[in-house]
Amino acid sequence: CSATSDASSAAAAYGDASADASRNALALALGLNGGIASSSAVGYAAPAAIAFGPGSVAEALGLNPGLSIAIAAPGSTVTVDSLGGVTCDGPGFAGDLTTLKACLQVN
Repeated sequence: CSATSDASSAAAAYGDASADASRNALALALGLNGGIASSSAVGYAAPAAIAFGPGSVAEALGLNPGLSIAIAAPGSTVTVDSLGGVTCDGPGFAGDLTTLKACLQVN
């Protein structure tokens, strides 16, 4: 895992994950039990990416101020991008409070 941030920000990563935050932002990434997660944030954004189980991928990109989250279950890819929207390819959830977009897929 890797986590990088500047002096005004905070980033945390655990497992197979990477988090990057700058310019007053927060980023969280958790890659658990075979999942891969990445989170990147700038300018008061606070995205979180959580991938749990084999073949799961969660990606969260925060470019606008606000909260967002991507949660991927085994075998799925879930993304949230404050400019491009949210996608759920397989079981998971993505939500972005800056754009009020979300997706939920249960199977």
